[in-house]
Amino acid sequence: MTILITTSHKPSPRLRSFVKDLASVIPGSLKLNRGKKTLEDLLYDAIELNADRLIIVGEKKGNPGSIRVYLVDREEETLRELAYYSIKGVKLSRENPYATRIYNPTILMIDSSNVKSNVEEEFIDIFSRSFKAKIHVGSLEEIAGKVDVLAIPRWDGKIIKLFFMNPSTRKLGGPVIKFSRVMDFEKNKSIP
Repeated sequence: MTILITTSHKPSPRLRSFVKDLASVIPGSLKLNRGKKTLEDLLYDAIELNADRLIIVGEKKGNPGSIRVYLVDREEETLRELAYYSIKGVKLSRENPYATRIYNPTILMIDSSNVKSNVEEEFIDIFSRSFKAKIHVGSLEEIAGKVDVLAIPRWDGKIIKLFFMNPSTRKLGGPVIKFSRVMDFEKNKSIP
């Protein structure tokens, strides 16, 4: 199955770069230029491309501002909102001198080995459902060479910071994202 990733209308260059970064760390993702397409047009594009997720990245003052995740029901030809991520800030991979490119990832895991709060636990749950990531508990040595991308969430009491890492090289890759709030529509719950 495919994850279709696109932007809001008239994206800024920074938003386009962020979507490119995000697509580079999400296995099975396909970046689509939105143009003038409506939500209904995007639904039919997702059905045609056999996608089971549609991700729309929104903009706020020229920067990435939100991520909306929809489940695609091909039989009913409908979209159901799964999650809404409010973005506080991002650091693009090109802005991080230590980041390396992760090529053609096939397996994404989210790290739950150092969870210190309920907020991190709830974030791991919604992230794994949103982006079809497996949940990892254990050491990096166990997954090195078997997993292409490891997502690492950290809660500092105000925001959730999400890093992406290549477990084999232990180097960061992709964007660093700060989330101020996440809404889980399946559980009708807001994090934090």
